Amino acid sequence: MPSNSFNTDKIHRILVIKLSSIGDVIQSSPVADKLRKRYPNAIIDWIVETKSKDVIIGNSNLDEVIVWKRKEWVEELKKTWDYCLFFQRIATIFKHLRQRNYDLAIDLQGLFRSALVAWLSGALWRVCYTDTGEFSPLFANIKIQPNYERDIHVKYRYVGLLQFLGIDTTNLRMQMPLSSSDREFANNFLTQNSLTSKQYIVLNPATSWQSKCWPADFYAHVGDLIISRLQLPIVILGAPNDQSLVKEIKDKMGKSAFDLAGQTTLKELATVIEQAALFIGGDTGPLYIAEAIGTATVSIFGPTDPAKHAPIGSQHIALAAQNCKFCYKGFCADKRCMLEITPEQVYDAVTQLLPNKYANEK
Repeated sequence: MPSNSFNTDKIHRILVIKLSSIGDVIQSSPVADKLRKRYPNAIIDWIVETKSKDVIIGNSNLDEVIVWKRKEWVEELKKTWDYCLFFQRIATIFKHLRQRNYDLAIDLQGLFRSALVAWLSGALWRVCYTDTGEFSPLFANIKIQPNYERDIHVKYRYVGLLQFLGIDTTNLRMQMPLSSSDREFANNFLTQNSLTSKQYIVLNPATSWQSKCWPADFYAHVGDLIISRLQLPIVILGAPNDQSLVKEIKDKMGKSAFDLAGQTTLKELATVIEQAALFIGGDTGPLYIAEAIGTATVSIFGPTDPAKHAPIGSQHIALAAQNCKFCYKGFCADKRCMLEITPEQVYDAVTQLLPNKYANEK
């Protein structure tokens, strides 16, 4: 807990540390909203890695987003062995952090590298949970005991770290910053393909873990069910390295679907999701983008616990195997938990969420 010398009213400059991944960063975005409400005149910055920067850049609650190109610098170092440039870059980013003169650094990541960022930032006070990994509490001088009964879902765990500041941790608001120029992509895509807003469904089949991926033929089957029974078009999303998976799904479908894999930025992908009637996918970043921007979701969970991670609210349905142990393993040889969830179950969930004019076609 904070020492006697800590004064919550004398916080003027705050650094939030949540580096990756996309889903984790956007689920932690209510922290920025809560901090801004508590400290309306403070400088509030956020440091993030490149992969997840687009879910934070443009957030109206932040003064500056600092992008740490950690992975890119490591990859370049492996090719060039230019240690001088590598450490020069690291020194530059930490010099910038120290020049910001933070009073408080909030480590939402709870790993060695995030704790090191907090320490090297020069922040007077550094806060993290007591149960975080990789010795990260050693770098903190404010250590918070988590409320395991209250902080079951990750979003509540993130904001729970702010309770010592006297911040209310209810009514959480996730934010995915989108501009009118970002939305031009979706508008042009819909116009060019004769699609209507809220009259199509998106599939996002890829995830960062092999164990979280629902089979391609299952996605193909549920896509065909939606097109044939609900007469709603299907748009399949994905990153550049997901193109082969999306092609496999399209090849296995009896109906035609739109393929946007590798053709969007993260913000452009978000605008396509925003215009959709519903999102279908696994436990991955775009699922939480859909939640943040208000699109209904049907999510398919396997090794991770939906009680801790799934979108919250009546317009979201999370499906998980009945006997799943939520092993949190990145690789699974047989993926029994994912195979237990059938395309028919996903389709039934879709019809529960769609307006009656579609659900009546079930």
